Amino acid sequence: VDDLIDGEAQIFKVGPYEVYVVYADGQLRVYYGRCPHACCVLAPSDFDGRKIVCNMHQWEFDAFTGEGLNPRGARLFALEHEIRDGVLYVKVPDVPVAEFKEKWFKMYEGL
Repeated sequence: VDDLIDGEAQIFKVGPYEVYVVYADGQLRVYYGRCPHACCVLAPSDFDGRKIVCNMHQWEFDAFTGEGLNPRGARLFALEHEIRDGVLYVKVPDVPVAEFKEKWFKMYEGL
């Protein structure tokens, strides 16, 4: 956690999953590191301090809630996490990535 910089985002690999960590205004948020639109990997540079904008198709998300700003109805997949002894622990889905993507991203067809 000491390596996180307030106002920035970082992406990490946890097993086969990309994990997108946002740290701003003293708040920590952790999301699956892919945009729900076309499954593009979110980049740390996609975060401007308040919102996350996917660099592929410019879908926008509130960084603190994960809710879609453009388009509405979309959302980032929040991951459970906790900090113990200064270390960030993240729980990723317990299914293979391909299965998770099929279930999670299918809900956005037609948006």
